[in-house]
This record gives sequence, structure tokens and C-alpha cells, in this order.
Amino acid sequence: MDKHIVNAVCESIEKLSKNGEVPVEEVYLIEDLSKQGISLSRRELVKILITLETIGKISVEASGPRNEFRIKLVKRNT
Repeated sequence: MDKHIVNAVCESIEKLSKNGEVPVEEVYLIEDLSKQGISLSRRELVKILITLETIGKISVEASGPRNEFRIKLVKRNT
């Protein structure tokens, strides 16, 4: 997995979630990545989201009739 793409996904989630204030819907994340010239299949996106969830950066839940993802940035207390 390309670290550049993983970082781009993480940065897009941070931006779209207004630094963790609101959840991000999958469709808006894909749209934002496309604007950056990054094209991912849903399978590739799922792998990246699983990686980010595993390391504790995000939480993901399925929503709606098509099980689209809502992604939340995990805020860390420092």
C-alpha cells in the first residue's frame, strides 16, 4: 500500500471532517480524492480505511441501505 495515498486519504478525512468535528461520508471522501488526482476502487479504499482504523486514526461505520461508510476522525486527548 502506497504511504502517499494513505496519507492523502487521512488528510482528506481531517479536512472534510473539520478536524474531527463531523463525520465524513464515503462519497465525499472519494470526490475529494478525485479532485487531488487520486482514483481508488472501493476495495482499495476499504483496505486503507481498515489500516487507518487499526492504528486508531479513524472509526468507520456503515450507514444507509447501500452500506456506505461514515468515517469519523478519532480525537486524541493530549
